[in-house]
Amino acid sequence: MARMQYLDLKVAQLGDSLRCLIRFKGVLKRPNLMMELVKPDVENLWLETASLAQEAYHAFELKENGFEFHFLGIVKSSYMTGQITITKPG
Repeated sequence: MARMQYLDLKVAQLGDSLRCLIRFKGVLKRPNLMMELVKPDVENLWLETASLAQEAYHAFELKENGFEFHFLGIVKSSYMTGQITITKPG
């Protein structure tokens, strides 16, 4: 996520639920950025990991002030799930 200079990462946490083990929350630094232009960058973060996985899935969920990106994968016999929430400031 460091390469996304337009994004302010607010929270990164590990969960105890298999449904969402890793959770990231980010806020756009500028309110006028279009979410449709941000989605491919977020998706590419997952695709780098997914390319190493035996199985990998992801989906976008639109929210009122942004979107959530949900992912699931099996990498080297490890189960990985999580979500990345991106919102506009304010």
